[in-house]
Amino acid sequence: MRTASRMIEQIVGRFGGFDLGMLAARGDQTPSRYLAGHCLYNAEPYQTGPALVAALLFFGSVLAHELAHSLVARARGIPVRGITLFLFGGVSNIQREPPSAGAEFIMAIVGPLTSVVLGAILLVIGVASAGPLPNAAADPNQFLASLGPLTTLLLWLGTVNIVVGIFNMIPAFPLDGGRVLRSIFWAISNNLRKATRWASWIGQGIAWLMIVAGIAMVFGVQLPVLGTGPISGLWLAFIGWFLNSSASRSYQQVVVQDMLEDVPVRRLMRTNPPTVPPDITIDSLVLSLIHI
Repeated sequence: MRTASRMIEQIVGRFGGFDLGMLAARGDQTPSRYLAGHCLYNAEPYQTGPALVAALLFFGSVLAHELAHSLVARARGIPVRGITLFLFGGVSNIQREPPSAGAEFIMAIVGPLTSVVLGAILLVIGVASAGPLPNAAADPNQFLASLGPLTTLLLWLGTVNIVVGIFNMIPAFPLDGGRVLRSIFWAISNNLRKATRWASWIGQGIAWLMIVAGIAMVFGVQLPVLGTGPISGLWLAFIGWFLNSSASRSYQQVVVQDMLEDVPVRRLMRTNPPTVPPDITIDSLVLSLIHI
């Protein structure tokens, strides 16, 4: 991945038998690191601790989502290099495509299910820890003011996990919902390349809708659920751009794999490569044989 500042993956440890990496920028700060530092700098002293706990638990939730993908993949004999967390969430570095449409379906849907189930559990614990509370619909401000720090954290984290699970089920390849859709196309057509092409077209269409909606929000258009405003609009457009480029790259990768799948190495290698004596010097090699 290339950005204005060079992106590198830093391995920070192992979890569940997988390498855990963080995508960071070399020579500059990542947006997530900048935002975290900005929030902590501007937070009151008594807010810093809960903010750090919330951020760590959120990344733990993302890790649980990706770990579910990785565990199912490994159980089906598919190698997983590791899990990378970055600005948009995380990704499991699964090394090859699933062997069947059924395996693809299970691998894709287990992540969102994990997020939704985890979110529901956290909401139940949060409501149980809150005790008797006033009617939220009658007076939302009083309801929020009556919540303690732990209850607020549990309710927020539970809601965020459910939103993450639902968002990932949007049928925009390569999101989990797009992979579920691809598995259905794969089962119908019995052709992974064709299924990927169809899923990537739908994914790119949804991505362009996000881009257009985001631009409209920037110019003040009020959209249901999404609202309006330049910051929210730019963020939605940026997510759409990210999904569009990811869908295109994912399809290109499948095309290349499909083309090279049954090609033996002998068709691509040189059977009679040029050789040099082992005692030749570097300057003689460059001057005599490598004409530069």
